[in-house]
Amino acid sequence: MNNQYIRKCKEIFEDKYEYELTEIKRKEYSEYFNFEMSEEYEYILENYAGKYIRDNFGFYSLEKTPLTDREGENKVSYFFPLEGKENIFSIYETYKSQLPLDFIPIGEMDGGNLLCVNKKNKSINIWIHDELNKNTYLVSENFESFIMSFKELVINRDINLGVVETRFSPQFLEAMRNYKK
Repeated sequence: MNNQYIRKCKEIFEDKYEYELTEIKRKEYSEYFNFEMSEEYEYILENYAGKYIRDNFGFYSLEKTPLTDREGENKVSYFFPLEGKENIFSIYETYKSQLPLDFIPIGEMDGGNLLCVNKKNKSINIWIHDELNKNTYLVSENFESFIMSFKELVINRDINLGVVETRFSPQFLEAMRNYKK
């Protein structure tokens, strides 16, 4: 794994999580999902699983989703750990009947949507739980390129709402006057 990847992880996560990813846990994951995790994903599990990504960081996906903001940015909250209350196994059990066959949930996004890895091609995808037609969107071809796509978000503070005018009907104004009495 390259130093640039490690520096990017330090930059985007709020703090570090010390977890020893034992050979037993690797084997449990591999057997449960019938899938070998990448070295980059292992690094996240060992160092940052369950830790929040900084609020001012987002990623750009290859496919825009209904959740993508107008600048093309998306947000993920955190990656599921292997142990604890909301671990990757319990999340999978909760959603496996709804997820596409080869998808493994690896992270949580706003609104209960999930970040998933596709076992067939190791791509990273967004699964939107309440979309009826198209509910999966390609984020990145692999986990490393996904992490490297995170950028610090530029928050535009120069929002001009202009003049806001409010009009009330005479009936509403009369009702309000009578309410005060």
